Amino acid sequence: MKTHKTAIVLILLVFSVCGYAQNTEITKVPTTPTAKDSIKFFGKIKSVKEMSYGAEEKFGEILKGGIYRTQTYKCDGKKNLIEYYDDEFVPTKIIIKYNDKGQKIEKRTYHDGQLDSTITWKYNDKGSLIEKDSYDANKVLFSKTKWKRNANDNVMEESKYDSLGNTISKEIMERDARGYCLGHTLYDNGTLKWKCTHKRDDKGNQIDKVRIAYNDFKMDTLWICKYKHDEFDNIIETDVYQGNQLVRKYFTKYNKDKVEIERKGFCYQYDDGDTYHGCTNVFRFYNSSGDPTLAYGYYFDSWVGDYLYWYSKYDKQGNIVENLEKHDYYYDDDYGVGKTPIMDGKYNEEKAKKLEQKIKSIKEFDNKTEYVYTYDKYGNWITKTTYEQGLNTMPICTGIVEREIEYYE
Repeated sequence: MKTHKTAIVLILLVFSVCGYAQNTEITKVPTTPTAKDSIKFFGKIKSVKEMSYGAEEKFGEILKGGIYRTQTYKCDGKKNLIEYYDDEFVPTKIIIKYNDKGQKIEKRTYHDGQLDSTITWKYNDKGSLIEKDSYDANKVLFSKTKWKRNANDNVMEESKYDSLGNTISKEIMERDARGYCLGHTLYDNGTLKWKCTHKRDDKGNQIDKVRIAYNDFKMDTLWICKYKHDEFDNIIETDVYQGNQLVRKYFTKYNKDKVEIERKGFCYQYDDGDTYHGCTNVFRFYNSSGDPTLAYGYYFDSWVGDYLYWYSKYDKQGNIVENLEKHDYYYDDDYGVGKTPIMDGKYNEEKAKKLEQKIKSIKEFDNKTEYVYTYDKYGNWITKTTYEQGLNTMPICTGIVEREIEYYE
């Protein structure tokens, strides 16, 4: 496809002339106002309008179809998101206000042009959060959360209340003289819900966490987390136990600047505490700025007998450029499921290495998704074209996303 190849060449050209963008000021905009993850932009962003279209190919040309989603982000000069709009389902607009320190003090959410809810935040003289109030569409308070802090400004208690002032839940913290948390206990409507204890080394690093959930005043579920640190106090290994079963294990590597550059995770799921039914194994790699460069993994679901391998590649900006998937319903059960899992009470390093080699050796995938970008002078993409391809089929253009980006001078 001529259009496709031309776009790929354009990407290479953009990277060759816009390498300086890596040193440009970074603005991170949340994917939504409540999301923990964010979109990384180069430059001082004032606003972004993102429009999603359907697409099809006719007579060798890619044609843009009808628009089906619009998102807009507006930021102040301090990199704070002050307005967000999304019309994918119900037209939603969110307006956020900040104090002089850049802390959120109010968020109003509108649906179809009508006020739906309001949240306000209050802080103490040290700038620490002490209260959060939530209001309904009629500006009537329906919930309140308060945080009590000690003389060192550490949280000692978190309480949630209903509109009448009745306590919904209360979490009580226990700390040592250094301020490190040694444990916390949660009460739900006055009843013990769970209790968590922490063990730390001489430097304050958490090495052990035990969480006990209660049901009808009896211990219901036991979770244990164990952590290992490197000489720079980074967590490099995490083990998670559900009862006596090792259900998750993570390995993490960092560069000299303490930026995560590699993560390997192995997660096994059990029903009723001991019946095995699935696993997820993920290998992720990052550059020196913490942007993803490569990711691949394997998922198994015993309920449907589906073995899924996936492999994702990213460009220098951390944007995904290719995602591959392979389903296998007749697997030889040799790489981490059934009777010989990577984790069956303990971690099997040999099985983990075989699985990683297996994924990297796959030559043919059932589904391929390719993303082709064009960039502006700052290094931010302004068009993203998606191509889907099944096994033994030609690539088909399935969508185009366009951005209009405005910058502060």
